[in-house]
Amino acid sequence: MKYSVVTSFSNAGFEKYGRKFIETFNKYWSKDIDLHIYHEGMDDKLFVGHRAYDLYTVPECSLFSRKYRNDPLVNGRVVDAPFRWKKKCVNDKYNFRYDAYKFSKKVFAIYDAARKIGGGKLFWVDADIVTFDNIDTQFLEDLLRDDYDTCYLGRIGSGHSECGFVGYNLDKALARVFIGYFANMYSNDEVFALNEWHDSYVYDKVREYFKANLHDYCIPSTERGHVFINSVLGTVMDHLKGDRKDTGKSSLTELKAEHQHDYWRQA
Repeated sequence: MKYSVVTSFSNAGFEKYGRKFIETFNKYWSKDIDLHIYHEGMDDKLFVGHRAYDLYTVPECSLFSRKYRNDPLVNGRVVDAPFRWKKKCVNDKYNFRYDAYKFSKKVFAIYDAARKIGGGKLFWVDADIVTFDNIDTQFLEDLLRDDYDTCYLGRIGSGHSECGFVGYNLDKALARVFIGYFANMYSNDEVFALNEWHDSYVYDKVREYFKANLHDYCIPSTERGHVFINSVLGTVMDHLKGDRKDTGKSSLTELKAEHQHDYWRQA
């Protein structure tokens, strides 16, 4: 069985968190797990030992970028855009829920990696995740068994899934079709018919579309908010979403699960 991880970042993202992602990946992830990195025009020599690709050499990403990179609506900058604008978003004049330009890159990276890899199990891992304990192939296998098409982090009650970590079983035909449909939502502009345009919301809509035949696994979490650290993923990784990138660690007050690792005992 082949196990692969895919991630992506901008040049600024590499400096802010991507470099740490790679350092901790190198230290803690099994050498039997391949890492595929999608960047934006950086030197591949920065990523020796891993497979690196320029995002804009991916045809679907390049086309979407040319169409929408300067479109404020598709970059989440038009305050009177439809649906959900919280007060903070209005004040900041930015809403991630409508930044299809940013999140499309993640989807196209997954699509291209799946196309290149062809088989085995592929895991998307956000580049603002740091690893603090060993991860082997059995850890991944426990999350995405052979009979599953995909695994993901859902939330208790309502709200979109947390797609900082998602697995796809490329040996299952439906999983490959799923990824293609996911990418086409952006390539064909179908995403703009949805209530939100970021990848987590779109992923959930694609799951709903294939629900009748899809074998998916929701990774359990004890919380609805910071679901990542309150799942089994939090025993080996931390997800520095949003302002957590500045502090370098999720707050201990957010941890409700009883993880015993020293990482969570340190202030």
